Order: sequence, then C-alpha cells, then structure tokens
Amino acid sequence: MSLKRITLVILYIIGTIFIIGGISGFIYIEKEEEGYIPTTATVENVRRFEEKYPTKTLSGYVITIDYVIDDQIYETRFETSRSSMTKSDIIPIMYHTQNPFDIRRPGHERIICLISICIGFITVIINSFIIHSLVKKS
Repeated sequence: MSLKRITLVILYIIGTIFIIGGISGFIYIEKEEEGYIPTTATVENVRRFEEKYPTKTLSGYVITIDYVIDDQIYETRFETSRSSMTKSDIIPIMYHTQNPFDIRRPGHERIICLISICIGFITVIINSFIIHSLVKKS
C-alpha cells in the first residue's frame, strides 16, 4: 500500500470517528435531559465576584433567576464565568419535573455534535471520491 492510500484510510477512519462521536453526543444529551421541561426565567440579579489567590485571580458572575412552575415562584442561583445578562432579561432554562430547583441552561452541545457529524461526513465523502478516482486510475 502506498503512503497516499494509508493516509486516505486514516482520514476515512477519523471521519467515521467524528460521525460516531457526534451521534453518541446526541444520545448522551437526550439521556441527560430526560425529565427536564423547558421554560423561561427572569434574571433578578447579576453580581460579579473575584476570588484572589497568590498566583491568580478568578472572576465570574452569580446570576439570580426567578421562574414560575404551576403558579409557584422559584428562585435559584448559578455561577458563570462570563455573562452579558442584565436584570429583567428573559432566559431559557429547563427544570426537572421531580425537583424544580434542579435547572439546566440549554447550551451549544447540540451544535457541537452537529458540527462533528458534518465534519465526519465531509471527510468520508471527500475520501470516498479520492479513493474512487485512485481506483479508476489503476
């Protein structure tokens, strides 16, 4: 086998790994979000904090939110490293049906999984065309 063919096989394997990783990411997200219901929350307070250590300073934000479930108001806090939120912003959240204080904020996980699948398919398709053209030349 020539070096070119070995490289193409390796790239084909890498593309397949990207596809499998993206699909398993979607499956994991669905499993983790089982029992969570989407709703919206209102930002009540945004407080910046700093923790100083001898060699570095860590900073972030504590966000206080209110949300209503079955005519009952819940308040909870979460920390984030950066925030563009301001008081009275409306943000999407997901709460657990059995524990309304257990919330999740939808992130970019699905987009990352989709990008991984796309990269995998593009790699596999391009490699298939290159392999097909090599076979035709032989």
